[in-house]
Amino acid sequence: MPRTVAAHALAPSLFQVRETGSGRAEVLWRTPVVGVPDAALRPVFPPDCRPLGQPSVRRAEAALVVRWEIDCGPPGLVGKTLAAEGIADSRASVLMLVTLRDGRSVRAVLTAERPSFLVPERESRIEVARSYSLLGIEHILTGPDHLLFVLGLLLLIAEWRLLLWTLTSFTLGHSVTLSLAALGFVHVPPGPVEVGIAASIVVLGVELARDPAASPSRLQRRPWGMAATFGLL
Repeated sequence: MPRTVAAHALAPSLFQVRETGSGRAEVLWRTPVVGVPDAALRPVFPPDCRPLGQPSVRRAEAALVVRWEIDCGPPGLVGKTLAAEGIADSRASVLMLVTLRDGRSVRAVLTAERPSFLVPERESRIEVARSYSLLGIEHILTGPDHLLFVLGLLLLIAEWRLLLWTLTSFTLGHSVTLSLAALGFVHVPPGPVEVGIAASIVVLGVELARDPAASPSRLQRRPWGMAATFGLL
């Protein structure tokens, strides 16, 4: 696997491994081509996993897609550690999806704090939900535009339960978008996304400028809907 692939700090890469039997597995590595200069991000397998043949490399929209096959021996992937090298330098996240030979799937999110993953026999749904939620939170906290939107929500919503529900909706919306983008299911050019983010801040600003004595608007009564919608950007 070449060591020249860079990933955007806020765009997760996809590390997908699917067992095909007899110790063999197909590997898909998909990473954004826009990234941090000189930050090499690549998947890492245990020493007993050897590549078979040459990898297939192609450009797919704004991502680089690499496919190849490995042989990890008859025991398979369960109990083995998969990792992403260079994840701290690139400040990226990697979505991992491992499909075992019996059809079961295990998922994880690799980060600078957790750059490796021990493939379990069975996955924990709580751990999966936690990983994807943390991915959305990380994306929000590392983007000034998102922080500005969250600040606006803090100023708009006085009731703490409603605020908590609204922030959760925003985070979940972000997690869904990041996951779908990394898996290659959706691709939106950066231009419209930036316009949408700017529009979300404008809409929030208009709400904050309303007369406090006026009747609450629909957005003020149901801010979680606005947050979830703009969280998809």
